[in-house]
Amino acid sequence: MNQGIYEELVTQLVTSKLQELDKDQFAFKLSKLDKEEAAMVLSKHLSLAFQNAISWISGENRLEKQIEIANKMIRVLKEELQIKDFEENLVEIGGNLLKAVFQNFYLLCGS
Repeated sequence: MNQGIYEELVTQLVTSKLQELDKDQFAFKLSKLDKEEAAMVLSKHLSLAFQNAISWISGENRLEKQIEIANKMIRVLKEELQIKDFEENLVEIGGNLLKAVFQNFYLLCGS
C-alpha cells in the first residue's frame, strides 16, 4: 500500500493489504464509519464498484445487459427496503438519455 493519509472505506482488499504490512515499519489508524455519513460513503463505494463491474460486460448486447443488471439491483433495493414506488427508478430498455424539454416553438407562435 502507498503511504499517506487515506479516507477510504475498508473493504476485504484493504484489510488483506493492511494485514500484509510489516507491523515494525508501518502503522495505520482506523475509525468507525460515521452514521451520518454512512449513506454517502457507502453509495459512493457502491457506485464505483457497480461502474467497474458493468464495464466488464462486452458483446453485441452490452447496453441491454447493463440495463438489465441495473434494473435487478433496483429491484433488490426495492424488496430489501420495502419501498413502494421505487420501481419508478427502473431504466427503460431502450437506454435513452433525456437531453431537454422545450415548449413547441410553433405553438408559441400560434402557427
